[in-house]
Amino acid sequence: MSSKAKKEWIGGLVLLLLIGFVGTSMFGYETVKAAMNDAYVPLSHKEPLSEEALKQGKPISALLITKNEEHTSFVHMTINKKDAHVHMTNIPVASILKDNAQSTEQLLQNAEQTLGIPIDYYAMIDQTSIKTIVDKLDGIVINNPTAFTNDERTFPAGEVKLTGEEALAYLQPVHEQDVLSAHDRQILVAKTIIKQVATVPSFTKAKPILNELSNTVQTNLTFEDLSLMRKQYKAAFASIKKAEYPQTEVEVQQLTSKLQLS
Repeated sequence: MSSKAKKEWIGGLVLLLLIGFVGTSMFGYETVKAAMNDAYVPLSHKEPLSEEALKQGKPISALLITKNEEHTSFVHMTINKKDAHVHMTNIPVASILKDNAQSTEQLLQNAEQTLGIPIDYYAMIDQTSIKTIVDKLDGIVINNPTAFTNDERTFPAGEVKLTGEEALAYLQPVHEQDVLSAHDRQILVAKTIIKQVATVPSFTKAKPILNELSNTVQTNLTFEDLSLMRKQYKAAFASIKKAEYPQTEVEVQQLTSKLQLS
């Protein structure tokens, strides 16, 4: 695999999970591994997939948790090598977040009960730190695909420069059905941050920003897991299917059958 293709694929996976935010070809193997180690927080109630299971390409179930000062959102992700797809489904907050004081373990258990399937991995992103990162970069310039208004701010289509506070408003879902679009905006912001961090003249200046990035994420996914997934699930990440959580019981059963990992 070429260095360029390797960078693009690793970046794509890391951006999808919103973990790390850096590619090994940009900042080096050890730097990315250290960032992943800083973000690693295992679950006590279950073990993740084994190395052998990942080598065999077993289907992966993950929960993406996005938090900021005002909102928490949940997206379930199934990575299935057999049908070569990634399925992403927005899960209603009320079905998982029963109490603001709930631990990560409890959130995952609630999600498993709602979906009726096990969850192997989680990635929890605290968007509050994004404000600090963007401000350290003196703002970021994004190419916004669709105009919208959020938090009394209007973001026009096209090139937009964001301060840290504006970036938080840009990432905030406008409503419950906007969560998946908000994830697309997170990927756009993360890509922009990667590019701008890579242009920082001195790596010693870039390193604090990379450390801040790693502090935004908590996950039970290790760097070794990520490396195996890069090798075994590349084809699946070429096709991403997104869906809102259905409203009727029949539709819920249909969705659950699609997500079954047997």
